[in-house]
Amino acid sequence: MGKDETALARAEALLRRKRYLEAARTAGYTGARSRARQVRAERELTLIACGYGVLTPYQRDLLETFFVSGEKYCADRLCERYYKERSALYRDRKKALSEFAKAVFGA
Repeated sequence: MGKDETALARAEALLRRKRYLEAARTAGYTGARSRARQVRAERELTLIACGYGVLTPYQRDLLETFFVSGEKYCADRLCERYYKERSALYRDRKKALSEFAKAVFGA
């Protein structure tokens, strides 16, 4: 796995964890381990916000729908919403994920 592929995989994993991270941030945990978990969640959510800052609204919507929402058949809905073919949608998703990874990990 090359450097670019590793960065893309890390970015994808980070986006898939976003819902969990938001829940961990708002949970009222007590104790040292729980506090550490909240600090890590805040750090990772900051990374996500940094990555989203360089994307267009269309690219953010693609990444949110594909990786964060967990919807089934989301590609079909996005194709209808943006009037794009599936291949163009996946090409745009890969480009958005690449830009996100570059902003977050510098790769």
